[in-house]
Amino acid sequence: MATLHVLCFLLLLNYVVTGIEYSSDDTIVADKVVSSLHLLKSVIDTANTTLLSMQSIQANLLISTETVVQRNERDINLQISALKKNVSNLRDKRSQTILDKCIDEQQPLEILVESISDEIKKCITVALAENVNIISNCIVEAQTFMDLPTKVAADLQTCGSSKQCLLAISVDAVNESMEIPSKVLVLTARVQQLAYHALSNINGCAVNGLINVVKQGISLVEDIVACVKMSN
Repeated sequence: MATLHVLCFLLLLNYVVTGIEYSSDDTIVADKVVSSLHLLKSVIDTANTTLLSMQSIQANLLISTETVVQRNERDINLQISALKKNVSNLRDKRSQTILDKCIDEQQPLEILVESISDEIKKCITVALAENVNIISNCIVEAQTFMDLPTKVAADLQTCGSSKQCLLAISVDAVNESMEIPSKVLVLTARVQQLAYHALSNINGCAVNGLINVVKQGISLVEDIVACVKMSN
């Protein structure tokens, strides 16, 4: 899209400069038109750079989310391995019949992990979706500003050989474009805030899930130990 805008302006500048024969009195008007178009192009290019940064924030959020998910899975597996080791130690010291009886009466650790992992994924999905949708809307809104060169190009084509028409349209376009940088910056700040909020919530999902795994896992092992003791 950015390349298309650049080509659009190059064509417009060529049209303004070479497409019409100017008298000496029209030279100043022509210079103003060309200057205005150059300024408009500069504003759009800068806004497009900011737009790309918003898209980068969105992409990085998705990457960071995947990193959180992978780290959380690793942490949960480490905690479950420790709990399984405790159960294994019981197996070494107790009757297999008693141990099997006690474990059969309890929820297996694997089911616990599966259940809480599903809860974590749902929590993360909601936290991500809520914010990514708004981020996408902000990006779409910013992208609409990039359409100004196309609009100006169409308007200029209606001017024919009227230098005053060319000047009026190009100046109006510049005036309109002057509002774009601040609007895009506001949208960028919004996107950054949303990304931070989303990642914070996503980390919260992972942390809470890990806490639940540890808490419920320890409780499960304690119940197994209590069952074994009562069966002696």
